[in-house]
Amino acid sequence: MGDEMSSLIKNVVSPSWLTPASCGALGLIAAIAACSCAEISSGGTTSVSTGGQGGAPTSGQDSSGSSWGTGADCSVVNCADDNPCTIDTCEIGGWCSHVVDPCTAGHYCDSTQGCVAYPACTTSADCEAAWTGDACKTGIACDAATSLCTFDPLDKDQDGHPAPACGGDDCDDDDAARFPGNPEVCDGKDNGCNHLADERPTCTLVNTDQSEGAPVNIAVDANNVYWVNLALYGVNTGSVRSVPLGGGPSVTLATGQNPWGLAVDATSIYWTNQNFVDGTGTLMKLPLGGGAPITLASGSSMGDVVVDATSVYWSDAVAGGGTLMKMPVGGGAATTLASGVGARSLALDAASVYWTDSSGKVMKVPVGGGAPVTLASGQDTPADIAVDANNVYWTTVGNAGA
Repeated sequence: MGDEMSSLIKNVVSPSWLTPASCGALGLIAAIAACSCAEISSGGTTSVSTGGQGGAPTSGQDSSGSSWGTGADCSVVNCADDNPCTIDTCEIGGWCSHVVDPCTAGHYCDSTQGCVAYPACTTSADCEAAWTGDACKTGIACDAATSLCTFDPLDKDQDGHPAPACGGDDCDDDDAARFPGNPEVCDGKDNGCNHLADERPTCTLVNTDQSEGAPVNIAVDANNVYWVNLALYGVNTGSVRSVPLGGGPSVTLATGQNPWGLAVDATSIYWTNQNFVDGTGTLMKLPLGGGAPITLASGSSMGDVVVDATSVYWSDAVAGGGTLMKMPVGGGAATTLASGVGARSLALDAASVYWTDSSGKVMKVPVGGGAPVTLASGQDTPADIAVDANNVYWTTVGNAGA
């Protein structure tokens, strides 16, 4: 990603009704872990900085050919798919619905003629001749009991739902994970064919211990979910916990902590401690195999932490500004990557460390050191941040009291 990433900011607001009602404000790691895919607060925004391409959402078509768009330009006329086998309507939200209109007994729906009678036959060859070149029909045969031709509608992905062009209701006949009524999972797809991806996912509680306290940060590896509980009941009363991905008893990895940031690599778990009473902090490390916590660094009020194969990075608040720090994962001398910053949340790729800043900026700095770069400014209290191969994303909290 180059410095031109700041050329476009796109805000995407997720309505509050997308939040699963059954995943309320529980003080449980389960609610945070299982329901995160669709929970974006309606009071803030999610933003993406791209390489200069993109724009406002416009009308278009999904992969099934069904049209979608804004409420202003969606109408019965616009939604018509020229398929007499479907009932075309414009739904609330501006997207089109194409529901299969069943034919009466002894008839089937032809995508060009509508409901027509099954051809009479003596042998299957009669049926093959009647439907020559019809790609929507498979398993063509003559039913000896009725002397009528029969067929199975083409269902390329074998999910039990043919495409609308063949008289079915599948929104994507190339993907068996997408068909009407399929429960949503957190995979970025519209599994249920209702034009909404990852909405209302099923919340499976992996740990129902109500004494968990206040989990504030979470990390995951191939085997476990890890989280930190705030020190709500005085200094050094927080903990670091884990639970297997498939559920089971939770494990206390460390107690007597004041944890905030959290990260995990192939061998260890890392966290920062914030002592809100005296303003001190520490960067901690614990082998995944167990043992005593190791203090990697001490400073003032530590913030977020991220880790790669060789180094651990963290933010450290000091008087008159803050620093973004780096250290080998095995310990050693700390390096200052940026100073005079107010880093809130950190993200990492192979080239840079990214952060949201208390000054309203989104910034980055090379992992090997160099001049910090401002990707965006004037953001309304930027909070969490994430990065992929093409973009950097962040949320803004906004002024809730305004």
